[in-house]
Amino acid sequence: MTGHPAEVRRPPVVRVSLLVLCLLALGVGTAWLYFPMRAVMDVGGYCAEGGPYVIETHCPEGSTLFLTLGVPLWMAGAFIGFVAATVSAPFPIFPGWALLFGALGWNFMDYALHADPSGAIVPSWLICGIMFWLMALPAVVIFVGWPAVSARFSTSRSPRDFRAPRPIMPGWAWVPIYMTLLATGFWLGSLMAR
Repeated sequence: MTGHPAEVRRPPVVRVSLLVLCLLALGVGTAWLYFPMRAVMDVGGYCAEGGPYVIETHCPEGSTLFLTLGVPLWMAGAFIGFVAATVSAPFPIFPGWALLFGALGWNFMDYALHADPSGAIVPSWLICGIMFWLMALPAVVIFVGWPAVSARFSTSRSPRDFRAPRPIMPGWAWVPIYMTLLATGFWLGSLMAR
């Protein structure tokens, strides 16, 4: 009997299918945060619902539901996605993190440059956009650099080392697959959140 114990217990199809679902969940979760955030920014960037106080600005319809569901869905996709290690794929948290903070940073940048009718830049939203993009940058570097690192480790692995799973495809092949699945999830989430 050869191979990693996880390879004996479950066929790779199950683990890869779970990874696909996690990537789709990350995309949907990001969309469910992205579009309600834009709706809230449309009403000034803050709103409230419920409670004993008089509410000056109500939240746009559906925004609280999608914001409430988007966070746990995104986190479930990221953390269940650690199944990727069993097929030597990159951890989904890195491209998911890059997508999330890149998309939300785009919201801030877009509204910083276009929200004021006089054409003036809104400095607070511009600073937030820059900060969010800086938070996305390490995840982009890790995800894009992952194929080179995984290739280095997979060639240095001894054939008798059964602790590390055998890769089912080269590291570079995961990048377009992940990008396609995240984009598909984002598109599906956008259909529901708009």
